[in-house]
Amino acid sequence: MHNESLEGVQVTLVTPSPKHKVAAARVGGFINILRTRGARINLLCYLPYSDKFAIKREKTDGLVNSITLCFPSRWPRFLKGLLLLAFNSAYTLKYSRTSHVILAGCGSMLLNAPVIIASKLSRKPFIYDWQDLEVEKIPEVIFKYLLRQATTVLGVSHYLCEKARGYGCKTVVYTPCFVDVNHFQIDEEAREKVRNRWGVKRDNVVIGYAGLLHKGEGVAVLLQTFKGLLTKHKHIRLAILGVLIPTGEWVDVPQLTKDLHLEDTVIIVPPVIHSEVPNILSACDILCAPKLDTEVNRAAIPIKVIEYLSMGLPTVTTTVGELNRIVIDRVNGFMAKPGDVEDLEAVLEEIILNPEHSQEVGRRGRVGIVNEFGIDAIENTIVKSLISILRKK
Repeated sequence: MHNESLEGVQVTLVTPSPKHKVAAARVGGFINILRTRGARINLLCYLPYSDKFAIKREKTDGLVNSITLCFPSRWPRFLKGLLLLAFNSAYTLKYSRTSHVILAGCGSMLLNAPVIIASKLSRKPFIYDWQDLEVEKIPEVIFKYLLRQATTVLGVSHYLCEKARGYGCKTVVYTPCFVDVNHFQIDEEAREKVRNRWGVKRDNVVIGYAGLLHKGEGVAVLLQTFKGLLTKHKHIRLAILGVLIPTGEWVDVPQLTKDLHLEDTVIIVPPVIHSEVPNILSACDILCAPKLDTEVNRAAIPIKVIEYLSMGLPTVTTTVGELNRIVIDRVNGFMAKPGDVEDLEAVLEEIILNPEHSQEVGRRGRVGIVNEFGIDAIENTIVKSLISILRKK
């Protein structure tokens, strides 16, 4: 299958922008896989946190033709949704006529309705990339009907795959989060530069977090845990690279840091583009994703945990959902009870006090990601699904 080519195949890809704060990793991975195999891509995407309203066109090396709908951050969500429905309707119908297959994963399932209609009218296979539970709660009967229109469903977790099969979807393929392991690894030069910029000393142990600031991510728990650890280990520091999107409940990290009197020991890192995240992670000694036990967290595999483990650093997460399939406690990572400050503190302290063993666990964590969640490991699954659909067509 490594020799299977997609040369001559044209794919219409309907997704968030590769510059999107949340979806950049997966979108970029799909694009790289398709380009590597020679497919031509019509990328129809949206960027909901832009400076101004615009429709931008761009061509990349003759293989990617992208059209991006940009919204100002301040615009109300319902207006963005209406415009995106119109955008998806017009452009998907236009490009589906010359494409061999349509691949989409646009957040709310309602935004995919025009894509489904275009696939029916053009009689082209439709692949749906199911990454998460619905953010907007549409009636389950409607969601179920729309999902069953997909020729193939790519499920990011076993939970979602089982749910899709329960809905009656005929072809469901487990396609977990994947990472470019050559990019997500320690960069010693970047580590030194970033730590110098932060004013971190050589003997400081930096605990790092990079991800969303939603309440369910457990950042508040991490801050409270760090405060307790600091009373016993004065040399530790906490670096938080937080991404804030205007949906749901979120944690005001600067304010909470002040409330806990941690201003001198917590480093609040301004948001960076996804390609620069490994540089930030390289500057850390321990990485922590203290997810809470919520329905959303039980359903998905968090890309940030895959990225953390790929760095080869001791990684701490919680016993929630699919994470129990990925991390074996104290073998390739460390597990704590979700929402339990005392337990998380005990795990982090164990890592701090046993650096040699912790570093070995971190190395084993990277090996596991390379073998199971590296882009090379997942590439064949995606390409095989595409070729199977095209042969049936």
